[in-house]
Amino acid sequence: MGILMEKNESLANAGYLIGALLFIVPLADALLRVLPTQFGNERWRFQVLGGLSSLTLVPLIGLLVGLLAASYIGSARVRRSIGILCVALAVLFLIVVALFIADFLNVRSTFPPNVQHPATVATTVAAVKLFATIIVLALLGLAGMNRTGYSRG
Repeated sequence: MGILMEKNESLANAGYLIGALLFIVPLADALLRVLPTQFGNERWRFQVLGGLSSLTLVPLIGLLVGLLAASYIGSARVRRSIGILCVALAVLFLIVVALFIADFLNVRSTFPPNVQHPATVATTVAAVKLFATIIVLALLGLAGMNRTGYSRG
């Protein structure tokens, strides 16, 4: 078997680390920017959840990299763990989208009339991004929990 066909655990470990960094760093950066938390404030939640919609792509790539690394070396346990995490995040994001829309409907009337239409458009775009994130998380979750795993041949 050639060097490219061998299971390289060091490469997989690097993939796990890169995946974790891609997942954690953008989320930590975003969290640090919104401290102190104000979960009881609708306007704060609306702004934070809207901002979240713009940064989900890199963490999704991190989850994909981790899933590919686990599949590459045939680690069903890690693959399933990432799959379960993705499904849990998909459920969490469903709740987030519902809160985001509810908060928008509650704070919309506080916007000046000339800002209401652009705010509605921006909110719709953010909600679509969040729904796309849910779909990707669900697909990654299904892939991670698939018993057959990754086949290179």
